[in-house]
Amino acid sequence: MTARGPAPEVPAPVGFGSLISTSWWIVRSHFGALFRPLLVVVAMEWPAWLLASIVANVDPAGIAASFAVLIPLIVRVTSHGLGVALGAAIIADGIAGENASARCAVRKGRPLFKETLAASMFGALLAMVFMVLSQGLTLLLLPLFFGPPLIAQVIVLEAKPFQLATRRVREIGRGQLARIFGYLMAVALFIGLVVFIVPRVFATSAEPLGDIVQLASFVLFSIVLSAIALAFYAAATTVAYFDIRARAEDYGLEELKAERGTS
Repeated sequence: MTARGPAPEVPAPVGFGSLISTSWWIVRSHFGALFRPLLVVVAMEWPAWLLASIVANVDPAGIAASFAVLIPLIVRVTSHGLGVALGAAIIADGIAGENASARCAVRKGRPLFKETLAASMFGALLAMVFMVLSQGLTLLLLPLFFGPPLIAQVIVLEAKPFQLATRRVREIGRGQLARIFGYLMAVALFIGLVVFIVPRVFATSAEPLGDIVQLASFVLFSIVLSAIALAFYAAATTVAYFDIRARAEDYGLEELKAERGTS
């Protein structure tokens, strides 16, 4: 899929407006390469949601039901975190002129899978803690924990282990992280609201068709919309990573091409 309009400069420093426009350009340019694997990633959370619903209905007052509520959250944040990392690799390859595909991204990132999984599970742990503290408000900001952002990019694009990746983010983001966090919080909130509200509105319109059709339409529409949203969030967090690295170092397209071409 080819995006219309001139290509933005990437990697490069960005403001909030250029972060949004560049991210959207990336999604349009690499939609097929991003959407198909992320659709699979998003679909992974629905069996966990079904299992949690069954457990909760069997014994609503039991400890198992209370724990089951957390299962979809853990699966979603962990799987979407892996999706952000996969998306970052696909995007970087595409911008660098390499073969932008999930297969190539997985092949290059296979030695780092344990580190990426550890980071994603750390994001899930943070999401659980903040959900309890915020009385559920965290659900609208859940994308902030996917990856977590920037850390996932450092792991897959710089081949850093999880612990070193967190230190690396602090180093290259010195003086910039508050600004980037504000950008990503706004993006996460928008995505959270869209993914939460739009499928429910769509399902309500299907109510005259019966409960089964209504549920099926809700699940299918949620999966498709969430995959598109995850692709955009992967792009936004990768553009944010490029931003802080471009500001901290002499880092541009040639450096990205050298890194991805020799991965």
